[in-house]
Formats: sequence, C-alpha cells, structure tokens
Amino acid sequence: MTYSVDLKLDNILFNIACDDASIGAWFSDVGTSTIDGEFELEGQLLPIVRSQPIPHGIRWDQSPSVTELLNVTLVDFGHGESFLRAN
Repeated sequence: MTYSVDLKLDNILFNIACDDASIGAWFSDVGTSTIDGEFELEGQLLPIVRSQPIPHGIRWDQSPSVTELLNVTLVDFGHGESFLRAN
C-alpha cells in the first residue's frame, strides 16, 4: 500500500537555532506592534496588527552547499489517501 500526500511549501518548516532568550531579546528590540487601523466586532473596536516576521538569516538565494545543511520538518499532512498500484 502506498500513500499519496499533497506536499506544498506550506508543509515545509525550516528549523533555526533559537532559544527562549534570543526570541525574548528580539521581541524587546522590536518594541510595540504596528497598528494598521481598527475594525468593529460585536460593538467593540479592535486593532488590526501588522504581521512582523522573526528574522531567520536564510536568504532566498542561499547557495546549494549551505541549503543542504538546513534542517527541515514536514508538517500538517492531514491524512494521506491510500491507493494500490496497478502494475
């Protein structure tokens, strides 16, 4: 039996070395969140907060020799569909 899984970029996470102290330091350096307006929900005004990615140090044009050393995790497969190969 073989399983078919739809693998896409959303299923790939790059593992970077980050401990709690370095993440805490990054958040303290960033300061407050950037507000991009507000919206109303059930009579209450709530802020629209701009996304702020955590710096990771991986470039889009990373060399293959560096890329092959990256640790990746495949996630969120849901459930694969099983099928039998007809040979």
